[in-house]
Amino acid sequence: MKKNIFTILTLVIFILPISVRAQFFSVATGGQLSVKANSQLSAERVEISPSSNYLFNDNTGLASINSFTNFTSLPHTTNMYAFNSSISNYSGKLKVYYTDSELNSLAEGNLLLYYFNGSTWQLDRNSINDSTQNFVESSMLDNTTITEFALANCIYNTVDTAITVWGSFTWNNNTYTTTPVLPLTATFLNQYGCDSVVTINLTVNKFSSTFINSIFPNPCSNAVNVEVISTTPQMAKLSIMDALGNILSSKRIVLLMGKNQLPINMTTYSTGVYFIKLICESEDSSGTFIRRIIKQ
Repeated sequence: MKKNIFTILTLVIFILPISVRAQFFSVATGGQLSVKANSQLSAERVEISPSSNYLFNDNTGLASINSFTNFTSLPHTTNMYAFNSSISNYSGKLKVYYTDSELNSLAEGNLLLYYFNGSTWQLDRNSINDSTQNFVESSMLDNTTITEFALANCIYNTVDTAITVWGSFTWNNNTYTTTPVLPLTATFLNQYGCDSVVTINLTVNKFSSTFINSIFPNPCSNAVNVEVISTTPQMAKLSIMDALGNILSSKRIVLLMGKNQLPINMTTYSTGVYFIKLICESEDSSGTFIRRIIKQ
C-alpha cells in the first residue's frame, strides 16, 4: 500500500481544479503543497517521489504540453511535461509512464528521463527502464532543477576512422608512444550527455612524406633547432636563405627514419627574417620544405 500522497501545510490554501485541457495540478497564489519524504505525488502519468520533504510553492503547477519552450534537437517522446514554475533543489525520483503511440519511433528499451535544468538539457543516464509496464524512473536526483521533461534516448554511432601516427605523438604537452592493440575502444560524450563505449575500426598509417615538424625557439637569438620527421633514412640539403631568397649557407645532412633534431648556429647572422630550406633526396619522400625564422 502506498504511503500518504501528500500533506498540505499552509494557513490559507486551496488547490485549483485540474484543467480540462492539460493541467495536472496547480498550487494557488498564497498556497503551499508539501510532499513527505519517500511518499508519492501522482499527477496523471507522472509520479514525484522526493527523498526528503519537498515544498511546492504557490503558482507551481504541472501540465502536459505540446511543445517545449526550450528548444532541443534530440528526438524525444511525444508525452511532454512542464512545471509552470521550475522546481529547484529537488532530491528524489521522477517516474514517467508512456504509451506505445508516444514513442515517436524511439527504441523503447533505451528510454531515459530527459529534462531541462534551467540552462541545459540533461539525460539521466542511470534511469530505470521498464518496457513491460511502460515507464521510466529516474535515478536518485540530487538538488536538481527541473523545468520541462520527457523521455529520450542516446544516439549511438559506429565510428570508422583513420589516423596518422609515427612512433610517438604529443598531446596536451605530454608525449605518448603509439603501440596500437586492436580492437580499440573509446568513450564518446555528446552535447546531450550521452556516452557510449564503442569499437573503433582503426587504421594506422605512416606519414606520407618527410616534413619539418617544428622550429624552436622562434624567434631565436644565438641558435635554433629544426625538428624534421623523415619517413626513411636519407640524405638531404639544409640551407639558410635571406628574405630575398639568397642562399647564405648550405650543407648536406643525414636524416634517420623518424624524428631528427638539427641545431643551427645563428650567431653570425644579423637581426631579421630568414628561411630554412630542406630538400630531401629520397625517391620515397622527395620534396622541398621552407619555414620562416626570425633572428632577434
